[in-house]
Amino acid sequence: MAQTGGAGGSGTNGAKGGVGAASTLLNAVSAITNGGTLTLSQTAIGGAGDGSTGTGGGNGGVASSTLTFDDATSTTKSASVSGIVVATGGAGGAGYGSVGAVGGRATAASTVTGAHSIIAQASAPGGNGGSANGAGKGVGGTGQATAAATSTGSAATAVATAHGGSGGSASATGSGAAGTGVAGTNATATASSTGTGAATSSATGGAGGTASGVGQVGGAGGVASVTTASVTTVSGNRTATVTQTGGAGGAGSNGANGGAGASSTLFNAVKGITNGATLTLTQTAVGGAGGSSAGNGGGNGGAASSSLTFSDVASVTNSLKLAGSAVATGGAGGTSTGPSGGTGGAATASSTITGISTETVAATATATGGAGGTGIINGGAGGAATASSSATGGVVTSNATAIGGAGLADTALATAIGAGTSGTLAAKATTELVCVMCTPHTGSITAGSSAGVAGTITVTAETIGTTALSFITPAEGVALGTGAPNAASTSPVVAVNPNIAGAIGGSPSFLAMGELGGGYSSGGTGTTTYTDTLELKVALNSTDLTQDLVVGLYDGTSLGTGVTGVSLDVKANGVDMVNTGTTPISGTAAASYFTDHPLDLGSISGSTYASGSLDLLVSLKMTTDAASSGFYGGLIVTG
Repeated sequence: MAQTGGAGGSGTNGAKGGVGAASTLLNAVSAITNGGTLTLSQTAIGGAGDGSTGTGGGNGGVASSTLTFDDATSTTKSASVSGIVVATGGAGGAGYGSVGAVGGRATAASTVTGAHSIIAQASAPGGNGGSANGAGKGVGGTGQATAAATSTGSAATAVATAHGGSGGSASATGSGAAGTGVAGTNATATASSTGTGAATSSATGGAGGTASGVGQVGGAGGVASVTTASVTTVSGNRTATVTQTGGAGGAGSNGANGGAGASSTLFNAVKGITNGATLTLTQTAVGGAGGSSAGNGGGNGGAASSSLTFSDVASVTNSLKLAGSAVATGGAGGTSTGPSGGTGGAATASSTITGISTETVAATATATGGAGGTGIINGGAGGAATASSSATGGVVTSNATAIGGAGLADTALATAIGAGTSGTLAAKATTELVCVMCTPHTGSITAGSSAGVAGTITVTAETIGTTALSFITPAEGVALGTGAPNAASTSPVVAVNPNIAGAIGGSPSFLAMGELGGGYSSGGTGTTTYTDTLELKVALNSTDLTQDLVVGLYDGTSLGTGVTGVSLDVKANGVDMVNTGTTPISGTAAASYFTDHPLDLGSISGSTYASGSLDLLVSLKMTTDAASSGFYGGLIVTG
């Protein structure tokens, strides 16, 4: 069933707009079946406030929809029960020459219990704030949703979704109102049988209102917070998922600036327990996008942070398989038809997952910085990205991926740790080489480091544009890369490596530089093999086509006596240019090979590069079996 509050009347000749009526539903639906499918649905909608040419628009009506249903107490039981609850706040009335009104609050709660398949859904979008051509724009209504599904004999699924109302826009010269935040969205699924169970929560802050006129600014996006999901079971696989998104900044027109996107932060937002089954936990934080601007600056994207730390060790019952994923995506900077785009939001993701020694454990962290917004003169800087993963258990998988947002010199840092009897770990970092009117090459640089797990192992990958990263010798697995390095980074290397200087000539284009290598872990056991890669993808220009592609190897360093093999593979557009893998060399020989050694890969104008682009992949494989032993080498790429 659906129930809608009446709309307020309009206000003229100085009168205030009418208030929208509230709408409240409490256990408005009920039914019973004998082994059939039962769907209960109730929707409450607040009435819209109306506009005013006088003292202000009317507020939107509040909406509340609550359903509590227990099929376990029915005389006959349904094979499946769904409880769908919706509450929608009324929109605030506009102010024509006055103040816009507040959007209505929305609250939805669905609690469903039964002996068989159970689904509980709750959705709560707050009402939008009213626009105004006066000083005050209306604030959007808040939204709050909770869903709880409990089954004593089958699957249980709970889904909660909330959305803050948008801030009111300026209908004449003026700034937009801030979007409204949402807090406390929660989904809980409990099942005591072998059926699957899932809890999913999603919350989004309201968008900022639009602005108009020089010196004005779009409204800031609303912050979403305290979004959670949890699952519990006696047996059967379980999944808990949370997605939380900051509100987008409002757009600016006629010379107004775009509004800032809201940040989004999640900290241990998902949890659960199984008994000898698979538990999957995933949480995603997304920063709000910055508002666009027509004639001025785009708004900055919101930062995103997702941190998940979960231990199954102290659980009453342990899972057979445990997987935890933390994802963070920064908001994009707003685009601009004026001088500058907005800055992309930074992203930080951390996943630390711990199981018992017989458990299969996977930890995944993915961070993606927001792209900088485009502008006529300056593009906005891309958001930095930092990802760290740590998996502890029996067979473990640890993967960390960091992708800097497209823009100026964004940084990406990924670190993966694995502690177990076996498994794999990998760190991967990517920096996009995109910059309006300031970079000779566009493309990307990606660094990766991976290894097998035996004991405790750490690998690190980091990339950046322009300013070279400092080498971190000694370390465990390491891959560092700098795209389009500046003269302050390249000149010191060329100055002390005369062979490389002679090979690259007097006016080379410096495309990349970096470090690859690895060393034996103090917490490792047996033999460790690291595979480190540096991949450069660029669009070639006319100057490149007159040059040779040169990879200069320098600063080779061998530590200890336990390096049993080092090999190097270089591919350009898929063609093997150098491959020493058939006969790996010792650490000492590798250090000599990486001493002022230019690898001239031939003219870039050949058929290999007919596409007008370069995909250069440098791979170093190093094996060590003794403490304090490792190999590290630097490389510099010119075209």
